[in-house]
Amino acid sequence: MVPMNIEIAPETDQVLREELRVGHFRSVDELIVSSVLAWREMNLRSTVESNQQPKVSLREVFAQVRGLAEDVDFSRDPSPGRLVDL
Repeated sequence: MVPMNIEIAPETDQVLREELRVGHFRSVDELIVSSVLAWREMNLRSTVESNQQPKVSLREVFAQVRGLAEDVDFSRDPSPGRLVDL
């Protein structure tokens, strides 16, 4: 692994040290990796959500096909029995 020098603001250094002190992370490396993975997941989720189709109600869906099957009889057969050859 190649060492990397990073310049951070004093406020950021304070936050990092506090996270390490309270035990949320075991090392700065773990903290950075966790942060990058969380950022990726959040960014991927927002990308997927922005690519989804807008939600449409069933009323809007069926309004598009209303009247297309007016010649079809959808009524129920009044006879509950069926024909049987004896």
